[in-house]
Amino acid sequence: FSLVAFLIFDIPRVAQADFSAGMLPILYIGLFSTCLCFFLQTFAQSRTNSGTAAVILCTESLWCAVFSVLLGYESATVHMALGGLIILVSVVCVETDFKALFRKQNIT
Repeated sequence: FSLVAFLIFDIPRVAQADFSAGMLPILYIGLFSTCLCFFLQTFAQSRTNSGTAAVILCTESLWCAVFSVLLGYESATVHMALGGLIILVSVVCVETDFKALFRKQNIT
């Protein structure tokens, strides 16, 4: 669908594009944000258990919101805080073994 939309609406703009201005950002995104980050992520995941990796990776959007507020790109809102809380609670619930917790409480 994106290709069809591009061919219909944006073909005339291709001739106007300054591709040399975009090369540095494309190289940065390709090398650092994609290649280096995926390598480090894969490296770190191979050295931890899957549950810990899942908790860390599922909080990505939460950390994006936190850093966006800290860096001044967005203002903190109640909806943002509530969404972050929902994400955090859901990740903890998924990784918590509630059956084991209830068994421990019944034993003691």
